[in-house]
Amino acid sequence: LSLSLRAHTHTHSKMGFFPAAIGVVLIHALAMTTGTAAASSATLTIVARYDSENQPSAMWLRGQGLPDLQNWQKEFLMTAVNETTWSVAFQVPATVNDGTRIEFKVLYDGQHWQLGSNNVIQVDGHSDARVVVYPWFVKTSGDVTVLPNVRSAKLGNTRDVVVYTPPGYTENQAAVLDHLLVLQDGNNVFSLDCPSCCPNGCWDCQSTLDTLISQGAMEPWVAAVGVFNTAQRLDEYTYSKDPDYGGGRADDYLDFVEATVLPLVKTRFRTRASASEQVAPPVAMLANAPSSPAGSAGGGGLSVGILGSSLGGLLSCYAGWTRPSVYARAGCMSSSFWWNSEDFAGTILANGTTPHRSSAAFYLDSGDQGPGNDDRDETKRVLHDMEALGHKLNHTVFYYLDHGASHNEKYWGSRFWRPMLALYPKQPLGKTTWQ
Repeated sequence: LSLSLRAHTHTHSKMGFFPAAIGVVLIHALAMTTGTAAASSATLTIVARYDSENQPSAMWLRGQGLPDLQNWQKEFLMTAVNETTWSVAFQVPATVNDGTRIEFKVLYDGQHWQLGSNNVIQVDGHSDARVVVYPWFVKTSGDVTVLPNVRSAKLGNTRDVVVYTPPGYTENQAAVLDHLLVLQDGNNVFSLDCPSCCPNGCWDCQSTLDTLISQGAMEPWVAAVGVFNTAQRLDEYTYSKDPDYGGGRADDYLDFVEATVLPLVKTRFRTRASASEQVAPPVAMLANAPSSPAGSAGGGGLSVGILGSSLGGLLSCYAGWTRPSVYARAGCMSSSFWWNSEDFAGTILANGTTPHRSSAAFYLDSGDQGPGNDDRDETKRVLHDMEALGHKLNHTVFYYLDHGASHNEKYWGSRFWRPMLALYPKQPLGKTTWQ
């Protein structure tokens, strides 16, 4: 039974309505063969891993899509493999057609539903398969951790780094992070109390992420890594020297992120760092056509993205285009594409003629009010160049024009959900580890 996994929200069962957050499903191991239905049945083994301060006395499972599951009407007691692992196996008859969706949720002590959307398995051929889920049952908000005084010898400065981890991460100690998203101007993106925080307002990204994850709209195991800016922000966020403003140390800054910040985060937090656990980073158009950018960087199966606004957006697009082996996704909000006579379009993209095409996925946006109309026209030129270089709109490049918006934190925070849905939609996970 070769399977692809996705998560959908199930809002009704015998027990009534229950929350629509995220129940994470990861493909742990799939059979090597795929194809049409065979004459005999296949075995589907579902494993739940949960490690918390308050362990259940038992784990149960309900679902639909198989004869035994009886449309959510029957509970199945999962076998305790050890203190943190439970398992149950089902026969999948050959009469179950390709494309059939098998949906399920895990229940803590048979009473408390796994939070989030349903775990959904889509049948695609018949052979034995094993899937692992990492449920959580209590937390609906994530946590923000400050890593103070992170030093860069090359840049000659020190800054704080703030890390948001999603709701299930703290509750379920068996779960790991699949994605790290590096956010520029980290002192503006979270609602924090510090001298340099949010001088012009906060994005309140943690609330947006909590909502999207709890609604099942985006990938659940995403950590947002806010890297504080410094007095050298203009230098650090620009890759070339503008004749009027100077700058040009973006590569030194990105080296610092990759050599210092990301290793620090991976040391302090549980991340999917082994190739045997790799999860292909899914990026899909909003109309559900899947695509997978090549970058699954940052170590083994961990996927890294980058996002920023203004000069931080320019930097993020530069990083995604020139370092796609590191950054699989780049969010570029109200980007300062005017910089150095629009040399991102003219030099980096060569006005859509460069032989180099990045494998990363990009999100571009702008407003249309204020000085320069928030770089509306410059952003459209970058979009046009990326399309000329082979990026497909709503597939590997996304674009949004925020009518009436200008260049400030208020608007960036209010539409932060858009790049999250574009770059991190809840999608079927790619075929990963084969045994």
